[in-house]
Order: sequence, then structure tokens, then C-alpha cells
Amino acid sequence: MTRLVAASASPGAGAVESRLQWRGGATDLWPLLRVPADMSAVADALATGLPDADVVLGPDPGGVLLGPPVAERLRVPFAPVCRDRRFFFQGPHATVTAPTGDGELWAHAAALPPGTRAVLVDDWTESGGTLRAARALVDSAGARLVGVALLVDCLPEDVRRLLTDGGTVVRALARPEARRGDGISAAGARDADSGGRDRSPNRSAS
Repeated sequence: MTRLVAASASPGAGAVESRLQWRGGATDLWPLLRVPADMSAVADALATGLPDADVVLGPDPGGVLLGPPVAERLRVPFAPVCRDRRFFFQGPHATVTAPTGDGELWAHAAALPPGTRAVLVDDWTESGGTLRAARALVDSAGARLVGVALLVDCLPEDVRRLLTDGGTVVRALARPEARRGDGISAAGARDADSGGRDRSPNRSAS
């Protein structure tokens, strides 16, 4: 089990550090979800420091849980990003897709008209595959991904550069504690802004 370290002194970051446990590259959100005050603090912290946006995107499963309260705080709509469009979309709907290693990501086209400024909220990322695909999805719609907010940051450096070089602000509330030989990328040890500067239900890697 790897301990998580808060990236700031905010109550939300502290809740992530104290409630979540990192086991074998996965984390269980239930200890956080079961405490309403902690979830409220987490949503406040995730929404803080993000650029102005027109929509909040949330990849399933973690982003679908965390995205709506962040969207409420930003006073913008929430739109799920899912691997199976049948989960959210009933009947014919226009969609935009992006290739991933294990299929496609789908979002309702009405949520991403050209020129839309989108932020993405998710629980954590390790390989960066979901973020790469989400960026491609947003780009394919003629929209712009302006911000990413994560509970836990293990983002590979190449994916971080892809995002920040394009002007996307990347923030996280916590990181895995760095330990020699644990295999965690050093890129996960920082909460980066759009310039790449350091700042102080169960799922597998995405």
C-alpha cells in the first residue's frame, strides 16, 4: 500500500490524503464518498484554480462521480465521457469519438460545440491514456481542453507536456508518496500548472 501526500494545505487535499488508500495502482473511492463534508471539500478544491470553462467533462467511472459537484461550483453543465455510449445515451445521438488502447471514448456532441472551453475532472491517471484520448476527442469537436483536475497525479511526463504545451492547466490534490523502487513516475510528484512549474468505486490504471 502506498501513502498519498496532499499537494496543498486545502481541506480537500487533506481529505484525499487521509481517506484514500493506494493499493497496487488502484484506489477505493468509498472512504471519501461516504463522508459528505469531505466530498464537499474535495469538490471545492478541484474547482479552485481552474480556467474559465463552458463545460466540465468527466470520464467514467471516477469522473462521473466527481465532475457534477465541480460543475455545480463552476456554474457550468456537466457532460460524461464514456467508453460505452449505451450507458448514457438512449436513442440516436450525435457523438464524437477518440481512439484509445481499448476502444473509443464517447461524448454527446451537443456538449462540445466548436469553440467550447472544457475542463476535465477525474480521480487519477497513471498511463495517461484516458487523458490523451479525451484531449483528442475535444480537439476533434473543435473545442479546447483548458484544464484538468485530478484527485491523484501519476501523470507521465510526456502526457503532461502534451497537455501543458497546448495551454492546458493540470492540477491535482495529491500524489503517491515517492519511494525508491516503487515504480511511480517522478512526474506524479508534482501539481503542475500550464507552464509545467511545480506547485505546492475501485478502478485500474487509465
